[in-house]
Amino acid sequence: MNDERPESPNLKKKRGKGAPLGNKNANIIDKLTDKQIEDIKEHYYEHLAMGFPIHSFHYKISYKTLQKLIENRPDIFDEEGLEMIKSKRYHTMISIGMGQAQGTIEKGNPQAWKVLMANMYGWSDKVQTKQEISLEDQFRKAVLAHQASELSEVEEDEDL
Repeated sequence: MNDERPESPNLKKKRGKGAPLGNKNANIIDKLTDKQIEDIKEHYYEHLAMGFPIHSFHYKISYKTLQKLIENRPDIFDEEGLEMIKSKRYHTMISIGMGQAQGTIEKGNPQAWKVLMANMYGWSDKVQTKQEISLEDQFRKAVLAHQASELSEVEEDEDL
């Protein structure tokens, strides 16, 4: 009697590329109809317009799958539409901050909003006070300050 069992059809075997066999989402993008993609797009745009971070999208597909879908279907997710909705998202977030500053949003938390803006848009509290000065501008200032005729004649000046 043969004690070997046949291989299970649900066994997750690795293929050369893509998801393992048996993975329900292996080719989800290929299975979506245009109507389903439009529905996902509508929810994605609404998600962004409300000010939510891009990576928190989770309607019917994961964010990672959405990124692949956007890349594979530029006919539906056109560049102009994506830029417009990202602008609307930024507008929503700025409106929240302005509402807090003007007192129209009474229970808002300005510190929390500030952290959100820093995380979502790279905002910073730091103000740059030192301007970059080109080497040519530095030489001109040094010449005026030291009456030098060449850069090599100028002593290092920390104020420049």
